[in-house]
Amino acid sequence: MEPWSTLVVLGVGITLFAWFMPRARPQTGGKVIKDVEATLEQYLAEIELENEKVIESIQKWKQDFSHTNNLREKEIQDMKQQILNLEQQVSALMNANAFSGTNVEAAVEKADHAVTDDTAIEEIAIQEEPTIHKRYSEVFQLESEGKSTDYIARKLDMPRGEVQLILQLGERERMV
Repeated sequence: MEPWSTLVVLGVGITLFAWFMPRARPQTGGKVIKDVEATLEQYLAEIELENEKVIESIQKWKQDFSHTNNLREKEIQDMKQQILNLEQQVSALMNANAFSGTNVEAAVEKADHAVTDDTAIEEIAIQEEPTIHKRYSEVFQLESEGKSTDYIARKLDMPRGEVQLILQLGERERMV
């Protein structure tokens, strides 16, 4: 074969190769595009599931917060009602002339501050009731004998917390 015919055959081969080459690429590219699209759709589905979980947890937190807020509002209303009841008790005691003239003025002064000062209510209660030592003499007797809080609670068939509270109030009464 002559050199020019070799060049012609080689040129025809390159032309044919170039002719078929562009057709092969779009077919392979289409498959890659479909694979990428499928992967992206799967990724978007996973993100959507995660977003739904986040929304559910936010809604649960919102419900918990709302429930807690409602409980606090109820507690506030109960405390306001207790304050009103205490104020009514003080005015009833004043109307019954339970206090002498000077004590009435002191009770009125304390009742005015009762909303912000809980100790005033306690002091009024202490003035109108016998001392805690008289009411719970058995508790203080056992304590003076050196008995433990648990022993006192079992012996007197009282809750342990109540015994502790009585002893703490007794200490406070001794200081006053």
